[in-house]
Amino acid sequence: MNFPFWIAPATLVFEEVWDLEGDLGFKGMHPELEIDAVHRSAPDDGKQSWPQWHIQGHSFDLTFRASGFSQYFRHAPRLTPTQVLPVAERGGCCFTEVGFG
Repeated sequence: MNFPFWIAPATLVFEEVWDLEGDLGFKGMHPELEIDAVHRSAPDDGKQSWPQWHIQGHSFDLTFRASGFSQYFRHAPRLTPTQVLPVAERGGCCFTEVGFG
């Protein structure tokens, strides 16, 4: 049984970022900023008031602290048979803070 998915290209903009560490290894098969997973850890023992974020991608890995983030959908969602949009359909790598519509 196959399930369809509603998907749309989006931009994540993190606010008040600090303590940034990571590796941007744009080598190999995935030269784009394709995110595999975003993890949020709660602040530790009350010493840090902001959560730690961990973003894992095909060719990069980042950890940092930020107060939060905003998400901007660049196109209306559409029903697809997979959870992946080709780069051309996503509009490439984009850092715009403007949604569609």
